Amino acid sequence: MAGIELEIDEGVAVVRLARPERRNAVSLAMWQELPRMFKRLEEDERVRGIVLTGAGGFFSAGADISEFGTVRADKVQAAGYEVDVDACCDGIFATSKPTVAAIRGGCIGGACNLAMSCDFRFASPEAKFAIPAARLSIVYGVKGTQRLLALVGLANAKRIFYSAETCGASEAQRIGLVDRVDADPLAEAKVFL
Repeated sequence: MAGIELEIDEGVAVVRLARPERRNAVSLAMWQELPRMFKRLEEDERVRGIVLTGAGGFFSAGADISEFGTVRADKVQAAGYEVDVDACCDGIFATSKPTVAAIRGGCIGGACNLAMSCDFRFASPEAKFAIPAARLSIVYGVKGTQRLLALVGLANAKRIFYSAETCGASEAQRIGLVDRVDADPLAEAKVFL
């Protein structure tokens, strides 16, 4: 599918968000395809673990807001969009095989929801995390909010949501958003799995 690449090597599937020209922003079609892909990988006996990563040294800028005018044009579409985002992240979260988000560069907005849906998050030292929903006047989804709260606690979740500020990999690891910081998170994830 356009925007998503898949490779399977030695039992590890690497699902790559592949729209580097858009900083791997996730289109509605990608939100809809990712859970189907994870389901197929869960059923594939060759696969023992799954890594989610981004192309071009950037995990993802989150939802592709350039398409919001057409895919979230009214309340009904906006609600449907959120259902698709939740179904995507729930599908990743429910995968019985271990999942790791291997993060380089930015992990912004909806991309944090994708990463938090994985069992583990490995980040490069220069990785940056932010949820700028408040700055964009958008409400972050309930399930993404619950995942963040479970990982980082109430005080840190409030700071992340209210301030929309960016935090680095070390800070993300300190508060529990990231499990490991490594110069090559993809290689580390493959070894881990």
